[in-house]
Amino acid sequence: HVRHVTKEVNPTGDSNLVRSMMNWINMCMAEALKDEEEPEKNKNIRSWLIYVAHWACVWSLGATGDTDSRVKFDAFFRDLLRGKFEPIPDIFQGKFDLQIPEKGLVHDYYFVFKNRGDWFPWENLMRTAEGTAGTVSMKNIRRYIVPTVDTTRVNYMLDLVVPSKQPILFVGPTGTGKSAYVQNYLMNKIDKDQYMAFFINFSAQTSNNQVQDIIMSRLDRRRKGTFGPPMMKKAVFFVDDMNMPQKDRYGAQGPIELLRQFM
Repeated sequence: HVRHVTKEVNPTGDSNLVRSMMNWINMCMAEALKDEEEPEKNKNIRSWLIYVAHWACVWSLGATGDTDSRVKFDAFFRDLLRGKFEPIPDIFQGKFDLQIPEKGLVHDYYFVFKNRGDWFPWENLMRTAEGTAGTVSMKNIRRYIVPTVDTTRVNYMLDLVVPSKQPILFVGPTGTGKSAYVQNYLMNKIDKDQYMAFFINFSAQTSNNQVQDIIMSRLDRRRKGTFGPPMMKKAVFFVDDMNMPQKDRYGAQGPIELLRQFM
């Protein structure tokens, strides 16, 4: 079904945005239905799929812009859901009973899989995180990250993509906490019995061979030409400062191309 929809939306199959959108739908629906023995009998599944598709648009098509662009996307997307554009894509046809609340931006809400579903602000999850954070000692106060809407969103997304083995890219200005959020998640929140986290820092001098050597040095040789983490474990690699490698004479950045080829 996902392949069919992707082909309909994008006949060439090349669009990373469409692929990201379909990945989001897959991950969210899999998470929502993971504990159900007969998910096809869930009477709310059609409603969930419709609104998860809307949510996936926000965090694929609408996730690549800066703050000002998000304001513009918010206005555009709300008009799209109201049917103000012609022709209306099939996925947006009909009346939607669960509209994203008007306050703030569409990026400020997450979808809850309960009954027919509903939209809640990320602050709700942030308060839950604050309630389970526990006490902070003076010894580790420097490493403590104060829960915010951004940390809540990052943790939520990592909770989705890590078990699903999907890559994710965090983009933003320097000094906004991207690296700290991801490092905190990989060091303190993932199951150490199931996952092994590795950190790679790119610099202007990073070469293709260095990237390959670093990755393979963290893995075990299973058989000729096959490498992986220890049995019964999964490896998670975090690449920091990914834009840093120098460009070659053709404008390409070899280490990034190597990662792209792997993915």
